[in-house]
Amino acid sequence: MSLFKNQKVGVIGLLGGALLTVGALLWGRQELGLGILLGTLASLINFWGLERLTQKTLSGDLHKGLAFFWFFNLARWAFFILACWVFWRLSPDCFFGACLGYFWCLAVLLVAAWRHRNPPKIS
Repeated sequence: MSLFKNQKVGVIGLLGGALLTVGALLWGRQELGLGILLGTLASLINFWGLERLTQKTLSGDLHKGLAFFWFFNLARWAFFILACWVFWRLSPDCFFGACLGYFWCLAVLLVAAWRHRNPPKIS
């Protein structure tokens, strides 16, 4: 089951990130707001990419799928490290805002996964 298929996770993630950004801008913290916005967008792209990567890995030949998964998973981590470095170079506030955006999207994804779980039936 795809958590991004119904698009609620993406919309809630973007709306929450936008509200946090507006709050940071109203508080007078432009760099923090920029980090929240960019961190939210990057996180949603990252989580969507991981979902697609997992689906592609599990849908075909296991040996090729695992090689495909590990190659692109390492590429995802390299991109993540590069993004963290860029946010830190912009400013520490931008980096912390990006972390806040990431954890917001992670919380939305965890709540969505929790709501879509199949609990064991006790008889």
